[in-house]
Formats: sequence, structure tokens, C-alpha cells
Amino acid sequence: MPLILSLVSDLFFSVQIESTVKGLGWTLTNIDRADQIPAQPPLANQAAANADAADHDFIAYVVRLQPSLIIVELNSTTLPWERWIAAIKSSPATRRIPIISFGSHVDLDQRQRALNAGCDEVYAKGRFTSDMRNIIQKNARASDPESARAAADGELSEKDKP
Repeated sequence: MPLILSLVSDLFFSVQIESTVKGLGWTLTNIDRADQIPAQPPLANQAAANADAADHDFIAYVVRLQPSLIIVELNSTTLPWERWIAAIKSSPATRRIPIISFGSHVDLDQRQRALNAGCDEVYAKGRFTSDMRNIIQKNARASDPESARAAADGELSEKDKP
């Protein structure tokens, strides 16, 4: 059963996402504040070698969860989304996890920052809300622990390099 990780502090949207994910028969873990990330043991191998100490717990948490998709609320003021997205996409253990985000349709700077950080797709709030089920299904990928383990030991492809 796929697991979706949402980084959403807005209760309205987190409830909608949870309802949609459960309707798909999947599970959801939502983080609405940075201090919700539990302390994590060090990662084996080089999984977090590129992460600074402040992001280690977050990356290790994502490695442990191995979500099929990460959904990020760009308007959150309680989550360091930009830093976390960049950390996920720079870690060999997590860089292949798809990340989608949603935010204001008029804040083009925010949209560009999300893309620059590593978001695979950025949606306007209205579009995300109206087509949430299809967007989640389109972007989530099946869990493949063997491929994830091999990717964590391999080199970044040209596409994945910062």
C-alpha cells in the first residue's frame, strides 16, 4: 500500500489530502511543523553524506518512510520546505522520490523557488484542490526498495545533478 508524505501546515488542505489518499486506499503521514520530525539514528553508507546536520533527521525520516510521493504546501511558515526539498533531491537515498507542491497561482517567485529547489511539479492551489485525486495518482510511484538501495549507492545521473 503506497505511503504519501505531506508537508502541509494548513489544516484545511491536510484534511482534504488525507481524505483523498484514504479514498485511494493508501496511507498518509502529515508533518505540519518542523519540530515533529523525531530524532533519527545515523544513516548507513552515504545516504545523508550531502546533508548538513540540520537536515539529517528529516532525510533519515524520509529514508525510513520511503514514501511514494511527497506533497509540499509552499505557503507554510512552519516548515522549511525549500531547504527540505533541496536536501531530499541531493541525497542519493531520496532523490528519486517524486515531490509535488502547491501554492498561490500569482506568486511566480515562490513557484520558481520550488522548481529550483527540486520540485517535480508545482500546482496552483485551485488546480491541486480540484484535481487532487488524479494529480496524486499521476505523480505517486510504486515503492521499489531494491532500486532505492541501488540508487543510494550509485552516482547521480546528469538529470539528477544539481
